[in-house]
Amino acid sequence: MSANRKSPQQAEQNSPPAAARYLLRLFLRRDEREFILGDLEEEYRTDVLPRLGSRAARRWYWNQVLRSLRPAQVLLPRKHRTRPEKGDAFMQTLWQDLRYGARMLARNPGFTAVAVLTLALGIGANTAIFSVVNAVLLRPLPFDQPDRVVMVYGTDAQNDNDRSNTSYLDYFDLREQNQTFQEVGTLSYWTFNLTGRDVPERILGARCSGSFFSLLGARPLLGRTLLPADDVAGAENAAVISYALWQRLFGGEPSVVGEGVTLSGSPHTIVGVMPPEFRFPDEEIEIWGTLEGNLGGVPRGSRFMLTLARLQDGVPLATAQADASTIAAQLEQVYLDSNKGMGFNLVPALDARVGRVRPALLLLLGAVGLVLLIACANVANLSLARAAARQKEIAIRAALGAGRLRLVRQLITESVLLSFLGGAAGLVLAFWLIDLIVRLSPGNIPRLDEVALDGSVLGFTLAVALLTALLFGLVPAFQSSLPDLHESLKEGGRSSAGLVRRRFRSVLVVAEVAMAVVLLVGAGLLVRSFRELLSVDPGFNPSNLLTMQVFLTPPKYREISAQKNFLREALDRIENVPGVQAAGASSHLPLSDTWTTLRFGIEGREAAGGEEPTLYFRAVSPGYFRLMGIPLLQGRAFTATD
Repeated sequence: MSANRKSPQQAEQNSPPAAARYLLRLFLRRDEREFILGDLEEEYRTDVLPRLGSRAARRWYWNQVLRSLRPAQVLLPRKHRTRPEKGDAFMQTLWQDLRYGARMLARNPGFTAVAVLTLALGIGANTAIFSVVNAVLLRPLPFDQPDRVVMVYGTDAQNDNDRSNTSYLDYFDLREQNQTFQEVGTLSYWTFNLTGRDVPERILGARCSGSFFSLLGARPLLGRTLLPADDVAGAENAAVISYALWQRLFGGEPSVVGEGVTLSGSPHTIVGVMPPEFRFPDEEIEIWGTLEGNLGGVPRGSRFMLTLARLQDGVPLATAQADASTIAAQLEQVYLDSNKGMGFNLVPALDARVGRVRPALLLLLGAVGLVLLIACANVANLSLARAAARQKEIAIRAALGAGRLRLVRQLITESVLLSFLGGAAGLVLAFWLIDLIVRLSPGNIPRLDEVALDGSVLGFTLAVALLTALLFGLVPAFQSSLPDLHESLKEGGRSSAGLVRRRFRSVLVVAEVAMAVVLLVGAGLLVRSFRELLSVDPGFNPSNLLTMQVFLTPPKYREISAQKNFLREALDRIENVPGVQAAGASSHLPLSDTWTTLRFGIEGREAAGGEEPTLYFRAVSPGYFRLMGIPLLQGRAFTATD
């Protein structure tokens, strides 16, 4: 008996390919698989294998399996049907549904093109706006536990302002007296003239306390950050540069750490380079320098510092706010002249950066959401019209035994496939829209340079595509899955479901028109507001008016007389340039977000200490009012003798 026993290698060669059986298991239901394999394997062993041999028989078997996977499947008699295996029902028919859906969309290129274009507009607009919302509002700031970092603003009861800067001495008292902050830091925007290289550079930066980087938990890419030891009198001037400045001026050389540079006439040593994602508190800041020794006895009433703090673990914002308010009340009692009506307002760091633009961005996201709903209503109407043309096909499938759930699943699969095509086209459109948004957006939107199609945005697009498929495909699929077989199978018959379908299409049209009216009214209001803004008289004549900024730094321009001489000579030379009618200077430009305040007194009116009125102040050169086209109501303008 042992002589007639086949070896394992011979048994494997004479058996049908196991991979082919696995392929049938993956794409067919169990009842379909067993029905096909029963006759196929019997024919393989009894006829094909003895006649063709092992290799040719296995090739024949593969051909038969591949043929059985075609979408036009044999309908089994009910007695041969068994329940599908648990967990296999979806995978067994997914490939068939996708191929059949793709064929049906290819047979109707007009419908497919219109639907994909409509969905691409809706999904692309939502993807582009969400990418902005994600980068500006949702993405956390690039340092440790950013939700524990707060900005400490000054409040002024007299001017009803709760977002003003603080003074350096107020920051110092807050740092020493608080009970709720783990660390307190401060900085001031600063403009540096970088000299000693081939071409001088004007760089926007900041001078900050030694606790600034450790407070944020920000780590450098190279070297180190500023330390408290750098922020003491007599210490060597240290500086940290941004990644962009490192690439632009120093060619990305690691040897930049320890290199000396001259900033505004003072030698500084570069001690570190920050990573590209660190751009706090402003995207334009490219260098951070030390603060101590650069303020020169600034009085308490001079408020130009930006103060921030990190809350202690477990301390809520309300408790820290109460602590800061108590300190402000104590300072007001001690320094009545400078701190009358002054307080502290704590704002989370992310809200401080993006709070101004949050309502506008959320409103814009809601608007493009309505655009997507209009697109869904359009495609749903097209789907209903297309379903009416497919009534006979659906009725035949139902008559042959297809259940309602099976029909709905096939129609939903087509909707998902159509939505994914629209999503893919929408992503291409979003690339262009994002670039357009970044180019056309005003410069006051923070973090705009971080906008990109990252994983979060792609996940959002996928979710929107799936939701869109359900919105425009679910109801038409359920309606189409209930055909009247008798009427639908008659030549030219009319379905009794037509009335329901027409009513639903009417509802879709009404909803679509309503949402379009809302968008149209909103767009009209925005256009009207923009037109009225353009027609507002700013109080001066802006036509043919050019501006530039000049920063005079020590030691050459430390004295006021040197600054005055530079200004007079510069204005004289500019006025002699061909084509220039007049030139002038101002400490602050009109309509800018920078200002200087001071307290003043009126002759004959007595005011208690700290209760003098406050005004916004600009210093201008003679000829400024004539240059700007600002009329005088009374008196005269400034002259050179003033």
